[in-house]
Amino acid sequence: MKVEILVLDNQEEDDTKFDISFEDGLGLFVNIEDVNSFKDDIKDKAAFLEYVHRFEDSLLDDDEYEREMKKKIKFALENFDNIFDMSEYISLSFNRLSDYEFIKNNKEVLSKKIVLSDVLNITDYDKVVDLLDKYKDIKDKIYVRLIGNSEYISLQKCYETIKKIKDKSDKIKSMNMSPMENIMFIYNLLKNKVYKQEGKDDSLSKSRDLSDVLFGDDIVCLGYANIFQALIKYLDINGRIVELKDINNENVGHARNVIYVDDPKYKIDGVYYFDVTWDSKRGEDDKAYQYRYNFFARTKKFMDSCCSTLKDKNLNDASYKLYDNMKKSLEDGNLRKILEYLSSSNYILGLTGKDIVSDDEFSDIMSNTGNFDTEKFLSNLKDSISKFDREISGEKLVKIFNNVRKKEYYNGLASTYSLDDLYRAYRISNWKFKEEHISEEEKLLNVIFGDFVDKQNENDKFINFLKDAHLEKDPSRVEFTKVLRKIRDKNVKNGLK
Repeated sequence: MKVEILVLDNQEEDDTKFDISFEDGLGLFVNIEDVNSFKDDIKDKAAFLEYVHRFEDSLLDDDEYEREMKKKIKFALENFDNIFDMSEYISLSFNRLSDYEFIKNNKEVLSKKIVLSDVLNITDYDKVVDLLDKYKDIKDKIYVRLIGNSEYISLQKCYETIKKIKDKSDKIKSMNMSPMENIMFIYNLLKNKVYKQEGKDDSLSKSRDLSDVLFGDDIVCLGYANIFQALIKYLDINGRIVELKDINNENVGHARNVIYVDDPKYKIDGVYYFDVTWDSKRGEDDKAYQYRYNFFARTKKFMDSCCSTLKDKNLNDASYKLYDNMKKSLEDGNLRKILEYLSSSNYILGLTGKDIVSDDEFSDIMSNTGNFDTEKFLSNLKDSISKFDREISGEKLVKIFNNVRKKEYYNGLASTYSLDDLYRAYRISNWKFKEEHISEEEKLLNVIFGDFVDKQNENDKFINFLKDAHLEKDPSRVEFTKVLRKIRDKNVKNGLK
């Protein structure tokens, strides 16, 4: 059985010294008084027996989960004297004490993988550099928790992960693109990776955890979502990973990203879903993926219609009636219903950058003190919910694609940049123009002959749009400029001016 020792410093007078976690293998919590007491605490079998007797009294024999817990308690009792030797990790979680002082005063823990208290974020570059310097003599023994990974990783691997994301983000920042252009640029980088599951003998983390998919070849939906989330976070774009479950099969799930996009350049202010997995490269021979944006910047309603059995656990109530339900519950003083809808409300408010209901405000609601600003809360909630249903027109999406493709071509990340590229993205992605971009005569023919003529006119509609948007000459200008730049670079290399 996998054994992990978790060392804490939050012991109170009435607390027992030990506790057990049953989530994965056997996790033995040990409460210590100071950095010098661990050696004795970990061997205090009398205190452990006291905990076990107290705990066992509360267990029922007719519950399968509790029967499993009893098995693990029995294992811990039988192996208590050797529990330290059996453990792979020593995980530290201190409020008062210092990780560094604990390790310095307990050299025996250096025989284990030591997990620090810190939970690191992808933007904690300076912090991880400081940790590497602090633990430079024993860095091969130090492990950390990094958001985006389900498993502990070495401090060195954490640094490499954050550094790679930082370098990619810094390069994107240097291109001076708008928020939505940054998002599409990242989307393009990620959908270039072919979906590939881990081997049957591999850990699930190999195709899902941020560090593994960033440096490996295996990647599934959660892997795409983790890298996407890491990169947009470095660019100060507010988003979340959406984990979905199939209502007909609890073993089937999926992951995608939801992002609040505030982009003045394109007059975009809304919440959109991005599913890299479903737009990703389908094999080495797949060339169409670079024009495929069927699940890029889509509304919640669109995503729900694509697969109605996949449900977002964060927004079960937020579909389309959350505002009305919350408003009625607040008016009626129905505390149970308020509590039911609050999690989804806070999720939406936090995603769109608005104030969530704090613990103090929640207490005001529950105690009905009248200090909670109901009107402001409902106004913010209504505005935030409205951002989930703001479709982006085909005109804007073509312009975004044009500007991103232009940057990619300039930087050698795209082999072509032509009007045909713009047209293929428009057609393959099924983008819809808000305006018709066809003449009155063409509109009349559509009325008379219907869909057949309308389909024939798609090319004309696109060409007319390019003229209306003054985009028809962009690719040729870029190609000319790129040729001039190549000539200039060649002359500089040969010492010419």
